[in-house]
Amino acid sequence: TDQQAAAATAERLRAAVATRQIEYADTYLTVTVSIGVVSYPEDGETVETLTRLADRALYAAKRSGRNQVSGPPAGP
Repeated sequence: TDQQAAAATAERLRAAVATRQIEYADTYLTVTVSIGVVSYPEDGETVETLTRLADRALYAAKRSGRNQVSGPPAGP
């Protein structure tokens, strides 16, 4: 899918996870996720390139405060 649709899907997944509570040992836990999104072929044409860029986008989301979706980084 294209970048916009991929980001929208990732955002729905992020929001769904964030609204769930997990009961464990009489305690309720909240879980959040950070997601890096890239698209083929806009962001790269090889598995290696797409994986590297998705990883960079994931860590950008974490550095920006976590619990968010981040797209591909600018530049090579």
